[in-house]
Amino acid sequence: MPLYPPKKKFMIKRAPTVFVLGTWLATLGIIAFKWKHFASPSLPLNLATIATALYFGWKASLQGFAWEILSLIQLFGSIGIGFFATGFFSGLAGFTGIAGNLFGFYSGFLFTYLGSAIIFWLLRDLSQLPAIESRIFGFLLGAFEGTLLIGIVATSLAFIPQAEVSSGDKPAFAANLVEKAFEPLIPDSASGPIEMLKVAAEMKKGFDPEKVDREELRRQFTPIIQNARLQEVANDQELIALVHEKNIGALIKNPKIRVLLTDPEMLKLATQIDLHKVADTLRPGLVQRPVSGR
Repeated sequence: MPLYPPKKKFMIKRAPTVFVLGTWLATLGIIAFKWKHFASPSLPLNLATIATALYFGWKASLQGFAWEILSLIQLFGSIGIGFFATGFFSGLAGFTGIAGNLFGFYSGFLFTYLGSAIIFWLLRDLSQLPAIESRIFGFLLGAFEGTLLIGIVATSLAFIPQAEVSSGDKPAFAANLVEKAFEPLIPDSASGPIEMLKVAAEMKKGFDPEKVDREELRRQFTPIIQNARLQEVANDQELIALVHEKNIGALIKNPKIRVLLTDPEMLKLATQIDLHKVADTLRPGLVQRPVSGR
């Protein structure tokens, strides 16, 4: 005869889970609210990783090893859908280019992950606790899942202009883990723009153009520079005036620029540029800030 009736066991199980859930969400809220007070973005991300790993470990310990295996399959499946359905999700929102690829991946990933999480929650039998061995292994796998989840979400912060990281900062643990783990799987068509975004973020903190090999940089962009349509736009007096006025908004909205950015020939030439080489050429001009300089 069981020690507790199923309903009572369910209540004993759920009460601390609600408390742990509330503590986890409150912790993330405090970290987000106090974000700018931390000396380095890596510190709050590491604290968020610990809190999330503990919560996911606790949750997984209640459902057991087998269910947590399904949760990990759910996580990796969501990553796959986010990757392969990037074009579909970015198209729904009307985004294009690098921003569209990022939006498409994270939209597909979060939509699939959260949607399947709800379905799994409805299917689980929470009235019985698993065996102690299953709970221990479930906790370990759950903590691993929480770490990966924070890493996947935190990786996107590298592409946000406001998320400044000084050159001496060590990368957050979870984001660094995810980047190293998935780096071999990222094709050159995606890794090139990602590398350029990181270099662009560093350029905003300081850049010395005199240290850059301009001839080498010009050679890398020669196919585009010599394009007749681009030459026509570059000599347009209206656009030149907007450049001198630093009116970037009007420049981007200009019909001539919009036509140029969607021109099939220009897009084809752009894909032929090795962005890894471009990034390597620009790096000597990056101004290294001291570790304490924030």
